[in-house]
Amino acid sequence: MKPVLIFGCGYTGSEVARRLLKEGTKVYATTRNPAGLREIETLGATVLRLDLTETHDDNTGIKLIPPKVRVLLSVPTLKADGNLFDPT
Repeated sequence: MKPVLIFGCGYTGSEVARRLLKEGTKVYATTRNPAGLREIETLGATVLRLDLTETHDDNTGIKLIPPKVRVLLSVPTLKADGNLFDPT
C-alpha cells in the first residue's frame, strides 16, 4: 500500500494510524502537539508538527512527505456558519 498521510492525528486519526502501522503501511501523522503522539511514533509513524491555523508556521515537515501518498483528513472545523442540520 502507498504511504498514508493523516492530517489531524487525534482520537480517530490515531486509531487509523495504529491499524495501518500494524498492517505494515508507512504513516505520516500530523498534529499540533507531537508529545501526544509518542506511542504512534514508537510504532513507526513519522510524526510532523503542523498547525494549519497558524499563518506564521513554516510547515517544514511537509517537505519530508513523499510526493505520492494517500491522504486521510481528520481535522474538525474551527467554526461552522449557518445551519448544520441536514434532513436527508
